[in-house]
Amino acid sequence: MNDTQPTSHKAFNSDRVPHYPTLHLLASVVLVSFGLLAAWTFLKVGGSIDAEVYHAGLLGLGAAFFGNLMGALFGGWMVESKGAQAAWLASTVLRFLITPAAAVSLYFSAPVRPKPLLFAALAAYLILLFADAATMLKYGSRAKN
Repeated sequence: MNDTQPTSHKAFNSDRVPHYPTLHLLASVVLVSFGLLAAWTFLKVGGSIDAEVYHAGLLGLGAAFFGNLMGALFGGWMVESKGAQAAWLASTVLRFLITPAAAVSLYFSAPVRPKPLLFAALAAYLILLFADAATMLKYGSRAKN
């Protein structure tokens, strides 16, 4: 066997394959969600919103957190078989499906106002999507070590 030839395709591309930053994505989802929770609680403490709206908003934030958490985990699970770009796209689609499904499920299972629930879920989804994209841009382009 020639020493200049790679022994496997994976060994040949291991230094050029983009890394899927599952832990960084999970950390960004948790940190941004805590930041959103703190901002929402600050609005409540400041007296800008009543308790019913606050509760509905918390459920919306929870729906977005759950959807983004599941999306990040799904992307990390899928990366080995499909690659980093396909895994990120699939995880984004999954987040897009889970977040509104979770918000609507919470609406029908809890007696809350629909507008604060859905608007909080949408706002948190979009903010978490931007955080996810920033994390992918920062850590996803680095090579595997």
